[in-house]
Amino acid sequence: MSWNMLFTPILGGVIGYITNGIAIKMLFRPLRPVYVFGKQLPFTPGIIPKEKIRIAKSVGKVISEELLNEEVLAKVLLKEEICKGIENKVDQFIKNNAYNEETFENLLNRLVTKERTTYFKVEAEEKITAAIYDEVTKMGIGQIVVDKGIEAFKEGKFSLGALSMFINASMLESLGAKIVPVIDEMIATESEAMIRKGVENKSEALFQSTVGDVMNKGALYSELIKSIVLKSYDYIVRKKLGDVLGTINIAKVVEDRIAEYDSLELERMILDIMNKELKAIIWLGALLGVLMGCIMTIFA
Repeated sequence: MSWNMLFTPILGGVIGYITNGIAIKMLFRPLRPVYVFGKQLPFTPGIIPKEKIRIAKSVGKVISEELLNEEVLAKVLLKEEICKGIENKVDQFIKNNAYNEETFENLLNRLVTKERTTYFKVEAEEKITAAIYDEVTKMGIGQIVVDKGIEAFKEGKFSLGALSMFINASMLESLGAKIVPVIDEMIATESEAMIRKGVENKSEALFQSTVGDVMNKGALYSELIKSIVLKSYDYIVRKKLGDVLGTINIAKVVEDRIAEYDSLELERMILDIMNKELKAIIWLGALLGVLMGCIMTIFA
């Protein structure tokens, strides 16, 4: 009787240990279908090799929608310590290059190639010129010039000599109304080339300046520079992160990456991650087997 009470729980524990071990092994093995007399045996291949594509899609979907979605990434990217780190990087970059005698153009050539530097320079000049020209043409300079001229005439700040006795403010206003469109037309046709020339001269002067000169000037406005950098970073994260994630398609990247692994690599990865937990399941099977053996012995 005593041997039976001891033997049954031990047998139950051994069976629980072995069955759970086999069940876990069958998650990964066999790697390929097994056929007997032309019939595929059930549970072959193992569950993970058989369902690898579906698992890859599910994992990719969970990661993209729950773990690395736009809201989560934005919250992480806008953390105070990250923004502080960006500020420190700006300060450090200015400090490290305070005595750099290399020209700004050469620095950019090294960092992004000469062709990209030229493209960047021309594109920046075009955008700055267009932006300034657009603002200038919207200012209504013709009307401003005429109004200021009439105001100065009324205040006696300038005289038309002998003609002053024949010309009054009303006549000037009437004449000014005809002059305004002439000035505006001249600005619209002539100012763009003048603005472009000025922008190109300033751009060339900047590119030929040493990095140290640029950084020393930048140090005077370091707070403004950091503010611009952080605002640009904040804008990109808040407004453009969704577009970036849509372009990357994290779900598809994860799915393809998992699908690329062969079954052995996938098994090794999962075992590396969950080895402790899987062993616990095996021993839990043994414990349940022992308990069931004890119960069977008691009620036998």
